[in-house]
Amino acid sequence: MVGMGQLTFAIKNPKVTATEFWRERKVRQNPPFDTNGVNIHTRDWDVLLVLDACRYDVFEKHCEIDGDLRKVWSRGSTSEEWVRGNFVGDYDDLVIVATNPFYRELADEVGLRVHHFEWVEPDDEARELTDPERVTDRVLEVAAEYPEKRVLAHYMQPHAPYLGQTGQEISFEREPLQKAISRNGVSQELVQKAYRENFEIVQEAIRPVIDAELGKTVITADHGELLGEPLLPNVGIAGFYGHPYGFQHEILRTVPWHVVPTDQRRTIRDGSGSKIDSADVGDQLEALGYL
Repeated sequence: MVGMGQLTFAIKNPKVTATEFWRERKVRQNPPFDTNGVNIHTRDWDVLLVLDACRYDVFEKHCEIDGDLRKVWSRGSTSEEWVRGNFVGDYDDLVIVATNPFYRELADEVGLRVHHFEWVEPDDEARELTDPERVTDRVLEVAAEYPEKRVLAHYMQPHAPYLGQTGQEISFEREPLQKAISRNGVSQELVQKAYRENFEIVQEAIRPVIDAELGKTVITADHGELLGEPLLPNVGIAGFYGHPYGFQHEILRTVPWHVVPTDQRRTIRDGSGSKIDSADVGDQLEALGYL
């Protein structure tokens, strides 16, 4: 039964409500992700740095890290869809360092097993955010501890909430980005600037990993982010902020695949794997705007 609070939210936020109905439809499909997107495990890499919700155009324009940049199609327009599309079964040669909650949220559903899973706890409890520099610290430690494994590090930035100076003008109350922007009444230009600052913050945070030359390192994203563009291209509907599930939108699906030049390679060997423990991550998902 729909409660009064849910009904009020639906009336005030019809775009968000519509995308939730669409998500419920798409997650029931088999498979619940886009098989046309790139499977990260079929690509050649030793270290994969995943920047959450990183738009290709912003990366292309503002990335200051040397490398060979290509555009690839993602298996998801959300982290939830991307994890479903890239992690099914055993990856005994892989170590994951993550702040994104969907690995633990979906661990039982996809039966995900890796050699080691390192969860970096949020250090901002109110917003459930993790300083990207802390993630880098753990990546460097884990890479040294497991020298014969691939390393995947999933950073939460440039995903909102925003950490930079401009971002402080946009308050978040554990809500979808679309609702936060509407409630704050800020301009599209301000949101785009706050997003770019978040990208610049995470770009600086990953530099020690790049400089360490841990092996063939690739920078990518799980999906993009709409920052005021129409959700349905060529349809006269006002702009949308966020990245709803199951949408074949170019901004949401095209992501960077940036190969950093190096002569170093890791010698990868299979080993024993262990199941990632599922966990109740509802508070973090809510703070990031997913619930």
